[in-house]
Amino acid sequence: IRKQIEELTTKIKDDEKAVQSLLKKKESFREVLESKKKEAKEKLEAALKIHNEKNDKLGKLYSERSDLKEMAKSLEAKIAAGIPVGQVPAASGPVGIPPPPGAAMS
Repeated sequence: IRKQIEELTTKIKDDEKAVQSLLKKKESFREVLESKKKEAKEKLEAALKIHNEKNDKLGKLYSERSDLKEMAKSLEAKIAAGIPVGQVPAASGPVGIPPPPGAAMS
């Protein structure tokens, strides 16, 4: 019986060591996982920021395009109404876009 108790005691100690080893590995894997998750999140946020910046630029360009189309329709309507091109006031285009050539010559 004493021999069996010693064997069981030794087995319990070995099992406890194995459990501790597994818990350490689990913690190590958890740290690696958290690190990978953080890295992936940072990459995703950076990609999202770039995507949003591109969309903002595209939105501005689309808005400018719409404004230019409206100005073109207005000018075409005035020309169709018989107003000479020289008498059509120069349209003030979006910031950074110069008026069409000859528009300032009236």
